[in-house]
Amino acid sequence: MSELKPCPFCGQPPRNDNAHHSYPLAHCTNQDCVGSWSTVGAGGSEYHWNTRPLEAALQAQVDKLTALAKKMVAFGEIWEAEGTLSETEAELFDAAREALEGGE
Repeated sequence: MSELKPCPFCGQPPRNDNAHHSYPLAHCTNQDCVGSWSTVGAGGSEYHWNTRPLEAALQAQVDKLTALAKKMVAFGEIWEAEGTLSETEAELFDAAREALEGGE
């Protein structure tokens, strides 16, 4: 069984509550949480609890943008060494470099 992720709504630790139910159930330990229950599926309760489609989609976008920024920085370094980098291009490549340094 894999480890359960924190609650997607409040960040509190969850638990598997298999002892009190006839089926596996994961839930948030925060009594005031709005999204507190997840029933078991084919992959087990951790499968449903740990499924975060939006989080996965956003991470895929971040990965694509990171790869693009790395390519931009690499081209900027080449063009700068060749002396063919315009001032506007330099600003764009500097912004990409700064994003990579602060955003990874």
